Amino acid sequence: MRRPRPLPTAPSCAPALVAALCLLLATPAAAAGGHAPAGHGGGHARPKGHGAAPAHVAAGPRQVRPDEALARLKEGNARFVRGRVKRPNAGADRRAVVAAGQAPFAVIVSCADSRVPPEILFDQGIGDLFVVRTAGQALGDFELASIEYAVEHLGAPFILVLGHERCGAIKATVEALHPKPVGGGRGHGDEHGGDGHGDGHGEDHGDAHAAPAHADGHGDGHGDTHAAPAHGAPAHGPPAHGGGHGGRERDLVDTAGVAPRDHIHLLVDALKPAVQAVDGSVAPEGLLDAAIAQNVRIGVARLVKESPLIKSFLVSGRLRIAGARYDLDTGEVRILRDRP
Repeated sequence: MRRPRPLPTAPSCAPALVAALCLLLATPAAAAGGHAPAGHGGGHARPKGHGAAPAHVAAGPRQVRPDEALARLKEGNARFVRGRVKRPNAGADRRAVVAAGQAPFAVIVSCADSRVPPEILFDQGIGDLFVVRTAGQALGDFELASIEYAVEHLGAPFILVLGHERCGAIKATVEALHPKPVGGGRGHGDEHGGDGHGDGHGEDHGDAHAAPAHADGHGDGHGDTHAAPAHGAPAHGPPAHGGGHGGRERDLVDTAGVAPRDHIHLLVDALKPAVQAVDGSVAPEGLLDAAIAQNVRIGVARLVKESPLIKSFLVSGRLRIAGARYDLDTGEVRILRDRP
């Protein structure tokens, strides 16, 4: 007797479900709400040779195009000038969004001057701007590396090099290149000491009757750390030379110039090219403003010239760079032309 043929069973769907689930979990777009991080966002492919998109870019802040980034900066500055700031992205909800990662829409390379805070004058909030600040917005290796990080790893599509009116660092550089003549007269201690006149610089002839320190503590040997010897007591140290400094104090503090351990002269050296580039082509009274603008243009050029990474993003269209000047009186930021 022939046995009945068994009925065909439906194929199992378990393997298909497992495969679909694995594919779903392996896709970053599913975990990020359906938006795959192509390059740095915005549909632009990353330039070759600079790695994959970073996993730590926050999914919350939306990446913008370079022209949109510039428009947002202009709109924020316009609100600041009119006194109608919104102070966006400053609350607890914004902190929660950017806590896992950042995606600033612009890099601001600006002066460290306390009167030029980028987040305020552009009316932006937490995580909106990646700010690099030095006196005179001087650029060095660490500043360039920080900007490259913001462009490549954080996806910032716009860089603004921002100078400002009456920049003290540029002014100091102008004065270093064009020192004002020092007036004559006694009271500043020539090789023979000299009588004190108002500034408290007394005689220092190394005798037993040294002049007492005056209002600012400058007496015999400037009286910085050693009081004037009492009458009849022997004077200590060699007589003052040059500016009337006492021997020991002069060895420790040289007020005639910048000490080797100081770094201000490095800043002046870094800003000299801007002043020298316009010196002689403008009237003396316009030299400071011209040098401030030229320093911005030099900064923009250096970003492209000294960073192949930044140049590659610029050529690909993923990045835009501009220079601007901030007016301390009006609060307005104006984009500078490429040439004066």
